[in-house]
Formats: sequence, C-alpha cells, structure tokens
Amino acid sequence: FGSLFPDFIDKPVAYANLIPWGRVFMHSLPFAIPVVMIAVIYAFVTNRLHLGVGFSIGYLLHLPGDWHERLLTGEIPPDL
Repeated sequence: FGSLFPDFIDKPVAYANLIPWGRVFMHSLPFAIPVVMIAVIYAFVTNRLHLGVGFSIGYLLHLPGDWHERLLTGEIPPDL
C-alpha cells in the first residue's frame, strides 16, 4: 500500500484538473516525511511496527522510482 500511496492521492487530484500534473504533493519530501513519521508513530503505538516500516519503505522507494530517469540525466522536473 505504501508504494502506491502517492499515486492514490496525486493522480485523482490531477484527473480532476485541480493540479497540472500527477506527481505534485505526495511525490515530494515535504509531504512524504510527515506522512512517514505519522505512519511509524501510529504503528508503534498500535504495536504494528512492521506494518509502519513496510509502508514507509514502500512510500520512500516510490519517490526515486518515479524520478529515476530525470535524476540520472540531471533534468529538473517541470512544474516544480
């Protein structure tokens, strides 16, 4: 679930023409870091730390997965 979470949020918002592109909010570290922190804290409190860590790893690996081509070529993403 964590690896698809950014797309579950950003893509429907982009399809509704509320944002210009499908990789905006949840595909950025200023949004990802608090979401990961909340997930890990909630998982710790509910004694499901393995689920929180799994969600966080999936989420954080999704970000470079979407940007890997542009990161490797040194391009700056449009509209950011």
